[in-house]
Amino acid sequence: MPHNTIPANVLLVDDQPANLLALEAALDSLGVNMVRAVSGPQALAALEKQDFAAVLLDVRMPGMDGFEVAREIRARPRTRFTPILFVTAGDDPDEAMLSAYALGAVDFLSKPLRAEVLKAKVGVFVELYRSKEELRARARRDFEQRLEAKEERYRTLFESIDEGFCILRLLRDDQGRVRDYVFDEANEAFAMHTGLHDPVGKRVSELVTGDDARWLDTFERVARTGEATRFVQESRPMARWFDVYAARLGASGSDTLAVLFSDITQRGLAEQDLRRLHGGLAPANKRKAGFLATP
Repeated sequence: MPHNTIPANVLLVDDQPANLLALEAALDSLGVNMVRAVSGPQALAALEKQDFAAVLLDVRMPGMDGFEVAREIRARPRTRFTPILFVTAGDDPDEAMLSAYALGAVDFLSKPLRAEVLKAKVGVFVELYRSKEELRARARRDFEQRLEAKEERYRTLFESIDEGFCILRLLRDDQGRVRDYVFDEANEAFAMHTGLHDPVGKRVSELVTGDDARWLDTFERVARTGEATRFVQESRPMARWFDVYAARLGASGSDTLAVLFSDITQRGLAEQDLRRLHGGLAPANKRKAGFLATP
């Protein structure tokens, strides 16, 4: 966004409409949005709603005078550093000026005002405000670009790994016991390892029929202790075995887990076949050894 098109607001506070009109005429060429307030409370209400590059504040107003308004402005976190330019007429200049600067005013202008001087002084604070907002906008853009780059790298890694990967969130009952979990994210390999399709946004109880409390117990322990865990476990309802690594995401109290896993069912079946084969060969080998040992 070009520097001179960055929106800037200037608050004009005076109980006399004619004075407000004169201020608007003097500042018109600055290209700012001018907000009127005819009393202290009205000015403070405006400051609650939006930020201002500067506040032109009349000292002598009925009810809440300019000094009282300034004290309140400085007492509020949002407006503590908003530039205040006092505008006054009829006061002792020295005494009023000292009071104004004691309240953190950046300038003190006496009426009648010269339009060129007023415009130049307010223009300085408008430029400072626009420069600050430009830097903020640039910082936000840089942050968003870095975030997008990180997200892209994460997404590429997320989808490129062969293992199944998911982000799941534990669901507890009124007593705090884990009763279910929902899949918040899942990569493409998730379906290959589980046979479950489109899991995101669904509970495991919707996808798998049958109770398998051991998984809930394991995930609850990871969430509670924060200790990442690797384990091999069977899913009886799915008739599959998995090699699983689970870790909590976030600080203590988080119920969100990252889970990396592989379907090792075939490997397990192969190992069972080998054990059966070994078990079957053992008696034969024993008989053979006995035969050979016979004189």
